[in-house]
Amino acid sequence: MRFHLVLYFMIFSLISFSQESRKNSKPFYLGLNYGQAAQDRFPFNNPNYLYTTEFFKLQINYQLAHKRFIYELLVEPSLYFSEHQLLNKYFIKPDRFCVN
Repeated sequence: MRFHLVLYFMIFSLISFSQESRKNSKPFYLGLNYGQAAQDRFPFNNPNYLYTTEFFKLQINYQLAHKRFIYELLVEPSLYFSEHQLLNKYFIKPDRFCVN
């Protein structure tokens, strides 16, 4: 945990110093997002179904114009890892049965 805090501080301080050195150019911002989600937590917990996901996003903002409004271009390439599992095979019941 302590290593992660030091790493985050170093990355954000490098980004802020590099942005200060470019006063004449248009602002360019870079960010990294990480998240986790799971279906087995309140209020969506259901013993019949399991879903977990983890994602990494790179966020790139580039200022296009700065007149009356500020216009920015936002690009977010992302990588998702998801797992789905149906634990009870009777959880989903078909409405219609196929009869041949």
